[in-house]
Amino acid sequence: MSGNQNNAGCLGQFLKLIGIEGPKGGKPEEPSAEVTYGISKRLFSPAETNFYRVLESVMDQENQRLIAKVRLADVIYVKSAAKKLAESNKIRSKHVDYVLLDRETMAPVLVIELDDKSHNRADRQARDRFVDAALASAGLPILRVKVSQSYDTAALREQIAVKQGASNGR
Repeated sequence: MSGNQNNAGCLGQFLKLIGIEGPKGGKPEEPSAEVTYGISKRLFSPAETNFYRVLESVMDQENQRLIAKVRLADVIYVKSAAKKLAESNKIRSKHVDYVLLDRETMAPVLVIELDDKSHNRADRQARDRFVDAALASAGLPILRVKVSQSYDTAALREQIAVKQGASNGR
């Protein structure tokens, strides 16, 4: 390699040649002057907040942690595929509602999706099928729960245990 600190590699040189430049000198990208940002009023919808509290009450708090709004690519990865980058982009652009983690290892043990009426739409059903298949391929169980005004906590606790037991019993 030459001593040139601006060595951008072949692709970088090609992009520069055709008028496309990457980040300068490794500096972090700055927001555009034409764009302003604000803080969201809330991270969760009222239904998601309610269900989060229910999940906290039924989970094994001694052995597990609960996190929410998690990018699918943070809990599974593409092991192999003819088009690995394209498949990785598919999971990078999707989120799941809740993930139960092993408290000690912080490894995902169960994905929980809260299905509201938007899950009746065809595009949402296609997305759900993809997520279900990707999680199944990775060996990570998923529990889908229909949104409700109230939840049977004993039944929910049992559903979580069954899903975890099914994945542990492989």
